[in-house]
Amino acid sequence: MIGAGTALPLMDIVFGRDEINRFTRRLYDVYLFVAKFVLTYMWTFIIAVTAMRTTKALRVDFLRQTLRQDVFFFDLPVTSSVSGQVNKNGNLINQGISEKLGLIIQACSMFITAFIVAFAIQWKLTLIIVGIVPVNLAVTAVCVVYNTVYEYRIFDIYSQAGALAQEVFASIRTVHSFWAYPKLSKKFEAVLEEARTIGRKKLPVYAILFSVEFFCIYCGYGLAFWQGILAEDEYSTGATDNIVVINDGQIVEQGSHSRLLELNGAYARLEVIKAYKLELFENTLKQEMSFFDEPMNTAGALVSRLSREPTNLQEPMSANLGLIFVNIVNLASSCVLAIAVGWKLGLVLVFGALPPLVFSGWLRIRLEYKLDNDTAARFAESSGLAAEAVTAIRTVSSLGLERNILDSQSVSFLTMALGFCYGGRLLPTGEYTSSQFYTGFIAVIFSGESAAIFFQFSTSITKARVSTNYIFNLRRLLSPRSDDEGEDDDAPSKCGRNGTVACHDVDFSYPQRSHVKVLKGVNTVIESGQFAAFVGASGCGKTTLISLLERFYDPTNGTISFGGVPIRTQGKRDYRKKLALVPQEPVLYQESIRENIKLGIDSLKEPAERDIMETCRQANIHEFITSLPEGLDTWCGSQGFQLSGGQRQRIAIARALIRQPVLLLLDESTSALDSASEKVVKAALNQAAEGRTTISVAHRLSTIKDADIIFAFSHGRIVESGKHEQLLQKKGMYYDMCLGQSLDRTA
Repeated sequence: MIGAGTALPLMDIVFGRDEINRFTRRLYDVYLFVAKFVLTYMWTFIIAVTAMRTTKALRVDFLRQTLRQDVFFFDLPVTSSVSGQVNKNGNLINQGISEKLGLIIQACSMFITAFIVAFAIQWKLTLIIVGIVPVNLAVTAVCVVYNTVYEYRIFDIYSQAGALAQEVFASIRTVHSFWAYPKLSKKFEAVLEEARTIGRKKLPVYAILFSVEFFCIYCGYGLAFWQGILAEDEYSTGATDNIVVINDGQIVEQGSHSRLLELNGAYARLEVIKAYKLELFENTLKQEMSFFDEPMNTAGALVSRLSREPTNLQEPMSANLGLIFVNIVNLASSCVLAIAVGWKLGLVLVFGALPPLVFSGWLRIRLEYKLDNDTAARFAESSGLAAEAVTAIRTVSSLGLERNILDSQSVSFLTMALGFCYGGRLLPTGEYTSSQFYTGFIAVIFSGESAAIFFQFSTSITKARVSTNYIFNLRRLLSPRSDDEGEDDDAPSKCGRNGTVACHDVDFSYPQRSHVKVLKGVNTVIESGQFAAFVGASGCGKTTLISLLERFYDPTNGTISFGGVPIRTQGKRDYRKKLALVPQEPVLYQESIRENIKLGIDSLKEPAERDIMETCRQANIHEFITSLPEGLDTWCGSQGFQLSGGQRQRIAIARALIRQPVLLLLDESTSALDSASEKVVKAALNQAAEGRTTISVAHRLSTIKDADIIFAFSHGRIVESGKHEQLLQKKGMYYDMCLGQSLDRTA
């Protein structure tokens, strides 16, 4: 890295010495080309391996330290999801080491070598100019400190957003059943807005930083020209070197121009991140349930993408976008200038040196695109596991890409050798003047530098392309019926008002296992107001039928009707307004009890306090809530683990009842509770079932023996149906299940 950084300053020595003949100069250029090629390859290879190993070790250690934390640590509202933390932090560290650290060391080496060369060639001019460096460094250091403080605050807020997304994606069935994503999207947007507000405070810091930086740069130019004019005769060659530095400084200036664009880009970046994070969050929530059944779309994987994709998009869209266009214009104008001044030399340099550089850059982008797709797929799959980010590091095969970086770093020296070789033949014959030669030569040299700078952003371009494809793919996957999310809450319902449920020859296979029939010819009728129960062994199709009733999926064959109307013909939102689901594992978010209950309202309208309290009485949770110091404003903690299982379940029942559903679905709502909690929850469920159609999936037959009708499932079929006593008299499958739970004594 250090040796690679010294090549450019050393080139200035060779370029500015008149006593060296052109053949020797060409040899020096070739030597510098070979040296920089080899050195750049070595440091790129070494630092890439170091970055991968370091990131892997840190990810493993992060997960290990996280698992060692006390339980209360995970109840804190600021605690982010592990997948989001490991993914984002790991990527930042890997990027910082593999892409930034080497460039920083190389830049420092170039900085020191340039000053050594400057003092050796013209110490007086260097002493005059060097005064701007301490001022620039001091202001930069102060601004970086302030900027870091703001970045930490923004990072903490994004961590909270990641924790919210983790909870939401992990409970996607609850979100869909209550049509809760408009509320959750607003909450997610509020978190992002807080980050954008803090980000705006960074703009004055950027203003001070770049104003002082430009002031110092142009002061240096002014001092250099002033001293160069005074020493015109003595240091004419030095002045020429100075012009080369200015041209080289043009690249720095472009870099500074990119930083100027950063002033606008800082604000634009915040806007882009907020907009795309919000769109990605909303579009993910709107996907069909089959989308979340894909192995690559686990909650951890989706949170990782939510963190990664918008960040990948903002990189080339802020400062880098301006710099890319600047270098494209610079490349084109330099080539035109070189050909216009001297077409022979210009054509040789443009078509002899630039094609290898452009080809290597194109090849790099193509290979990185394939690699990034493969890496993203592996990481998305592994994010669904407990240690998702530990194994999701870039594979060693990525080192094959490092070869393509070298051309853009060292081809300028090969271009110089070609220019001196052909130009040396044109100058002695008088066909070209020195002015024509150096104008065309320098123009092509810096057009090559512009192309090299452009391809340095290939990583950002590649990541942005992958992220854009993912976002567009989410848009494409949105259901055409998703427009019913915008229905007027006060509009008349298109669904039947009564709660009669009927299934006619229903077959179903999950999209991921289309060859396996989970339901086979299911026929059933549940009258309005009845309490029905589904029983059977695990995997027999009970919960699957509940999912079909919620329209998480549509039947492969057959029809399901509600209120006499096929549910496939009804808008999902309008239909689900009549339903409420109480799952086996109740899902509570990091909010107050009040906010968790209000989530059941399919509207942005605020429910009255008396309605919430009445719902809590129906759910048999009112006395517990009033005994709490903060009442309904009590914080539930992460996933509601600050409450007992029975308390969480009764809050989930209250959330379901506040919808005033026509059909209440209970998916093994008491199976995870102890006997005492089960008794309390069962009393709440019995009260909740009054006056509405209720369907309960149960393993504990004692909870449903009083049902109006019981359906016994086996291998995707209904094999028996009737009341508890009737099924016992048949002495079939249901009777055998009762024997196992000692319920046959009631016969």
